Amino acid sequence: MEIDRIPQALEAERSILGAIMLSNGDLLDEAIDHNLTPSDFFSRKHQTVYGAMLALRSRRLPIDFTTLKDHLATANRFEQAGGASGLSALIDGVPRLDTLTYYVELVKIAAKMRRLMQVCSEVAQFLAESQPDQDSLFEAQQRLHSACAATVPDRFRRISDIATEYLNSVKTREEDPDKVGIFTGFEDLDEHTLGLQRGEALIIAARPSQGKTTFAMNISENVARAGKRVAVVSLEMTASALSEKSLSRGAMIDSYKMRSGRLTSEDWARLVASLEELGTCELWVCDEAALKAAQIKARAALLKRSHGLDVLVVDFLQLMNGSARSQSRFEAVSENVREMKNLAKELDVAVIVLSQLSRSVESRANPEPQLSDLRESGEIEQVADVVVFIYTSSDNPDMSCVKIGKNRNGPVGSFRLKYERELNRLSRS
Repeated sequence: MEIDRIPQALEAERSILGAIMLSNGDLLDEAIDHNLTPSDFFSRKHQTVYGAMLALRSRRLPIDFTTLKDHLATANRFEQAGGASGLSALIDGVPRLDTLTYYVELVKIAAKMRRLMQVCSEVAQFLAESQPDQDSLFEAQQRLHSACAATVPDRFRRISDIATEYLNSVKTREEDPDKVGIFTGFEDLDEHTLGLQRGEALIIAARPSQGKTTFAMNISENVARAGKRVAVVSLEMTASALSEKSLSRGAMIDSYKMRSGRLTSEDWARLVASLEELGTCELWVCDEAALKAAQIKARAALLKRSHGLDVLVVDFLQLMNGSARSQSRFEAVSENVREMKNLAKELDVAVIVLSQLSRSVESRANPEPQLSDLRESGEIEQVADVVVFIYTSSDNPDMSCVKIGKNRNGPVGSFRLKYERELNRLSRS
């Protein structure tokens, strides 16, 4: 075989190593999670550098240009890794830190193709040297079958093993009620859902200005105050606007009054107390606009590795960008809601996704939303584990109706909350 015909992904290899260096080693865990090994790299230099990164990680040392250089020099492998110019070149031109998973997949596919080519070459040599009989044919078939099977991960597990794990989790929940779910602080919602569940996606849907962001942020703060780690990806509001509403809520001060700057000394004391309380919470906010599902996943995965993560909130679904595969807005929304559900499972977190409702709900005599009102995609209804609608009560504008329209693992139902708009606060009536 000619060297230029061997499957390789050198640019992807360089991007992986550069991204790990730029993240000071934080992204190495993601590569390890995808079972990336030194032998997956085609370049011997890249194999050496990645092996050095793994060695530094095993010693709990940071991973950057200096530590890599020192480690490789101590092991007399610095020049083998490309020297100073080789390490520096890895950092140049790294596309984006959040694309590591994509490049890892390319490198692993190329590695699997090389292994298959090697086996095929060995089988061809074996057949050329063998007698034409059934035993030789069977041996060749077995080698090819084993090589092909090795490129496909085994995702099957015995149901008895899975059931045993489940009963153990039931026993744990029986002994520790806090393990039942991540409670939202809204008793009626928690009674129906047993709290937010890891690996599941909860949709909060409403028309504009009905309080879905307020509801989601109330839940986020309640969860964070209870000691859980929460991340909010706000595609609509700025981080500053969200913090204003959080301070207003905690201090019980009208947010308009805060914006006007007409605050008393008592107001300032309450705001300082509100800020101090927020300081005890593991509540993180990202307000980058027009993110794709893969970008949200990358940011969430990085946050989970560095600080831990229990709940992710995305506000809101229709503002997410679609991938290059999406040919229409319908396809983009459908793909994004599926990816958010996959994110929940892969990162083992509870995901709350906010969604718009279609305008048709406003033209009906009965304002109560239906699952069919979910905007731009029927996939939302299919994928979501729980769908919660929030809308203003027709008989009292200060009351919000919350309807659990779908609950995959529990009952549906409705309840009412007092909506104090000026305080950005929802509470049990």
